[in-house]
Amino acid sequence: MATRQNFSEPQRQSAFEANAHWLRDHRVTGVELALAFEPLRQRGQVYYCENCLFCHSDQVYFDIDHLVPDRSFRLWQKHVDAREPINMVVLCKSLERGDLGCNQSKGARLFVPPERGLALSRTDLDMNCFPVRQRPREWEVARGA
Repeated sequence: MATRQNFSEPQRQSAFEANAHWLRDHRVTGVELALAFEPLRQRGQVYYCENCLFCHSDQVYFDIDHLVPDRSFRLWQKHVDAREPINMVVLCKSLERGDLGCNQSKGARLFVPPERGLALSRTDLDMNCFPVRQRPREWEVARGA
């Protein structure tokens, strides 16, 4: 069995930078930061989960995951392609039991199960003021499915 194709540290840092710079330079639907956090956003120091739109300035709350699971690439006999930059997605990650971060919840699936993510479980840390239930959740299975 082939080993998991993890992203290199330079790839991971590139994905984090791209994520923060995208939030700095573009309007992200479902993200509204409090005015107090605006200077951090303008400096490209706020990251966001590309599923639940949880926002924070500390990378510790995020991880770089495979958009299409690594396991799928193994099945397709294209395992080395799993590490391509186009296959990277920034997702929030669980630090404590019960956090239900999008990264751990997605696992080897193509989606994040409903009602997961730090935007729901760690509202005390979320810099995003946009109402959680109204955020578009691109990578989540349709609610109620």
